[in-house]
Amino acid sequence: MERPTMEDVARAAGVDKATVSRALKGDRRISSVTRERVWDAARALGYRLNVTASSLSGGRTGIAAVVLADLHPWLSPSFFRGLHRTLARLEMDILLKIPEFRGQDILPSLLARRVDCIAWLGASSVPLQTSELAVPLVTAGFSLPGGPAVLLSEESTLRQLEGAAGGRPMMLAAGEGALFPFLSARLAPLSGDCRGAFVVYDGLPPGDGSSGCRCVVPEVPESPGLYRLEWPGYALGVALGRVLTAALQARGGVPSETFVAPTLRGPDGDTVLSIKET
Repeated sequence: MERPTMEDVARAAGVDKATVSRALKGDRRISSVTRERVWDAARALGYRLNVTASSLSGGRTGIAAVVLADLHPWLSPSFFRGLHRTLARLEMDILLKIPEFRGQDILPSLLARRVDCIAWLGASSVPLQTSELAVPLVTAGFSLPGGPAVLLSEESTLRQLEGAAGGRPMMLAAGEGALFPFLSARLAPLSGDCRGAFVVYDGLPPGDGSSGCRCVVPEVPESPGLYRLEWPGYALGVALGRVLTAALQARGGVPSETFVAPTLRGPDGDTVLSIKET
């Protein structure tokens, strides 16, 4: 049986071949209705985009480099599920790099591999000059002048904690590997007398009988009696993939900052408040 072609998808979707190509590559100039119709036709026919031919014609390799300057919490299943979901629409592969040694060589080595784009996650001691790169670079967890970034929303995080505190004073018990490090500049540190306070535990485990909120990645089991503020790994991955896609396709209007909010769950495990950011 012959493999379906792009022309077959175009006939099934009632569009031309160029529209099929743009829709399958995620071009936002194609309306969502048309894009869904093309994808439905492609799935029904079992069509797969010829990435090799597309890469050769466009000078691309189909590789997105992901540099993990900090393993925690970025090396998480939820984050990579979100990132893969978005990049898979372009059938792009992920090349994972960890710059623990000779970090200055990371960028030259990635450019030598002819990666199409670079995502840099967490803090970095390596000087990054986005204007000097031949490929798009998007940061996550921090920002660079002139470059797009995906960030946690500080204001949304605080609004959710304030809602859970219900007017009680908030105090922070922070330790190494905190998921929301900006909280140390926004909340009072935990002191000896915390009676009546709403305590936020970030990077430190709560003691027996503790009340308040625990900051966790989604994979961590629930702590009975505590709120949980979940690091939004999946949403961060999806947002990063979308910004990378937009930057790679050189579409206008790539935002300089894209904010993602965490999800707050009550002691019963139900979602208390989830804020969507753009």
